[in-house]
Amino acid sequence: MNGCLERRSLTLRDPSNQQLALNHCGQKSIPNRFDETKQSKSFGASFENDAIGIVHKLTASNYLLSKENSKDSIVRKSKSLIKSKKTFKIIMIGDSTVGKTSLIYRIKNDSFPKIAYPTIGIDFQTIQIRIDDDHYDVQLWDTAGQERYCSITRNYFRRVDAIAMIYDISKIATFLNTRNWLQSIKDTISEPIPLALIGNKHDLRWLKKRSDQFVPYEQGFRLSLEIGDCLFSEISCKSGYNVDAFITKLVRMIIEHHSRVKSNDSNNNHLQGDSIQMNSNKRKSKKCC
Repeated sequence: MNGCLERRSLTLRDPSNQQLALNHCGQKSIPNRFDETKQSKSFGASFENDAIGIVHKLTASNYLLSKENSKDSIVRKSKSLIKSKKTFKIIMIGDSTVGKTSLIYRIKNDSFPKIAYPTIGIDFQTIQIRIDDDHYDVQLWDTAGQERYCSITRNYFRRVDAIAMIYDISKIATFLNTRNWLQSIKDTISEPIPLALIGNKHDLRWLKKRSDQFVPYEQGFRLSLEIGDCLFSEISCKSGYNVDAFITKLVRMIIEHHSRVKSNDSNNNHLQGDSIQMNSNKRKSKKCC
């Protein structure tokens, strides 16, 4: 445990490591708070406390992963699927090799694939998730990350209930390109849709030799705030870190989104009914006169 904290300290205390990725992302320099205070006896604990403080301040319109609801889970070991309340579709998008196929495999099988072949076109797997006391079938759509398949991928944006943008935290270019993916969503869909921004390969973050190549957690978090109402998390398909929490949270977002849309439609219909009644009364009064 101490060795792990020491590695985190060495990685995060070096301002050049953080600033390099920030410069790649087009952000201005940030103050080096590590030089302004004395070194903490437990840097890892200090960093976690700081992160918790950021979360409490900035989560007004943002979904963040926390401990899973005890009733939220993926149904994997059941011999026969329980009758579902509804079917949702989630599409995974992102550059090639960010781990979309491995993520879907991990969600479905709770293990890491020995070999993951590049996806050609579109593919999907179906799982079942329990949210509170209800079960939902969830189709996880896998997409090809190559540019020549982008038009095919965009055609599916209107057919899904949520979109998860995946990037590789060890490859800054894949994070920068999430803005292009986001623009494709905006160009294709006019109505709001639940979104998730997911940094994969968290298991590589603390490797000293590659620390200067990682996308800082804060950068992903800031982008999710900029998008608005967007789930953000770093995960590891290899270790399973945060994977179940991410997918159950996203399904819960879909349920809440559908509930809001249904409520708004109901209110609009009620207002339209009142308007029709008022117009009808006006026509009657004119005839009477």
